[in-house]
Amino acid sequence: MTSPAQRLADWNRCVAELIETLDQPCLVERLMGSLRVLAPVDDLIITLVFRAGSAPRAVFERPPSATTRRSIERYLSGPYLLDPYYRAGVEGRPSGFYRLATLAPDGFRRSEYYRSYYARTRLRDEVGYLVQVSSACFLNLSLERSASPPFSRVQIGLLEAVAPVVVALAARHWRGPHAVTSADPRLRIDGALAELSRGRLTPREMEVTKLVLEGYSGKAAAVALGISPETVKLHRKNLYAKLAIRSQSELFSRFLAALGLSDAGSRQAR
Repeated sequence: MTSPAQRLADWNRCVAELIETLDQPCLVERLMGSLRVLAPVDDLIITLVFRAGSAPRAVFERPPSATTRRSIERYLSGPYLLDPYYRAGVEGRPSGFYRLATLAPDGFRRSEYYRSYYARTRLRDEVGYLVQVSSACFLNLSLERSASPPFSRVQIGLLEAVAPVVVALAARHWRGPHAVTSADPRLRIDGALAELSRGRLTPREMEVTKLVLEGYSGKAAAVALGISPETVKLHRKNLYAKLAIRSQSELFSRFLAALGLSDAGSRQAR
């Protein structure tokens, strides 16, 4: 087994090569490949560029199967709005290394979003880097495992240790000639929620709807909103009644419909 010291030495050699390719499109693939020196992944690696009010763009992806690729394409069409990494980037989390388990709300694995997208790829663990390129653009460099065990403590430590270098290289690259300028303001989460509500929900019910979709439990939503769990439960009951739905699955379907999508594909792939 390669020691942590040897992995860092190998990483340093990779960095020397990365510096030589800063202004070349191949830097993306080489950067992601270099990270695998520190922690092997199951070919589930993706680099996404997000811009304010825009649909994300995958600038590098290597999923292992056609099913996973379809899931990624569907994710990019709108449901990314509920992704913990996306939410962290929009909320201005500092650039750095993050585990999905750290960013996701407490009920994330029980959410319809998780069941429809994450569970379909059979992910066992995900880590990644957030890179705040500018006030209107950030990146998510994602490393994922499905067949292998979760990342070990040593691997997590190594990936976190090189975060300053990863962030600096990525930010420098995407501030240059490879910056993404595409825009699609139709996919804003506030706009989707407004379409979902159509004036039927109160502002507080809209807030509860958003947290439910993101995977917050009733208790965590109560803490986030500064109200009691009983009040959250009442708001949830009321919004379900106003929307004529009975489950989170139906709420998620309505959310997809508000984005101009259908959840038929997600249900068939389960």
